[in-house]
Amino acid sequence: MDVSALCDNNATRLSTNDRPAPLAAMAVSVNKRLDDDQAILERECEDAERERDYIECAGHEVKNQIAGAILQQEKVVLALAGDPVEQCAKLVLARLKSIPAVLEKTRELTQVSSSSGPLLRDRIDLVKACQMDIDFEFGDYTPYAGRIVFETGDCPTLMRNVNVELVSIIFRNLLRNALIHGTPGGQVQVSLAGDGAFTVTNGGPVVQRFDELAGKSKRGNTSASGSGIGLYIVDKAVKKIGGTLQLDSPARGRESGCEVTVQFPPDDVPGSGAAE
Repeated sequence: MDVSALCDNNATRLSTNDRPAPLAAMAVSVNKRLDDDQAILERECEDAERERDYIECAGHEVKNQIAGAILQQEKVVLALAGDPVEQCAKLVLARLKSIPAVLEKTRELTQVSSSSGPLLRDRIDLVKACQMDIDFEFGDYTPYAGRIVFETGDCPTLMRNVNVELVSIIFRNLLRNALIHGTPGGQVQVSLAGDGAFTVTNGGPVVQRFDELAGKSKRGNTSASGSGIGLYIVDKAVKKIGGTLQLDSPARGRESGCEVTVQFPPDDVPGSGAAE
């Protein structure tokens, strides 16, 4: 028997109308289980939302405290100009300035590693989301202004049902890695294709065993600052949204540089992928 025949006009509940007693009892039991599962899902969504709000508020407060400490330490450095302990004061200042980046990586790692609760999803335009991250994190008033070339070709929009925070983590980490570890001052090529392929390409020497850098705390041959977990975080985020990650060095079609490609999963809303 087609199970849908047991339903009325609601495909999520079994009908108990005009059913033989055994089928009616079974329908009541199934419906109760569906109701219980729905209630659990709603509670988990609420818990996840509260957890996200708490992390954001706590992170904001800690950043404010660190900013205040940095300001005071800068005054100390100025007051100790020429003093034998000036270098020690500068070292403390440098360590303080590195804390926000560490906190951000810790927050991102918590998000991509959390296995509790459902994966909240949002209907977003990946092209617009990427452009927003570029403008906000690497725009005109940053040291990276003008270095990112974002190309979308015949893909002006690319809609997907994905977790917006995980997508932003992917974009930010890949762009930052390319800017910091690529050719100093060089351009970073970024593209999004209609099939959901997001690609970041930077110049620089070939990185041996580049595909292994997605491991935790793995770093290439670089003197640039960094935590060594950026690609590890990206790899976990990509897997969590159902995509794939590909690392190439030299970049495809080149003799040097590095290229990272994230393949986002297909759109699960029929007929609404890339704009025609």
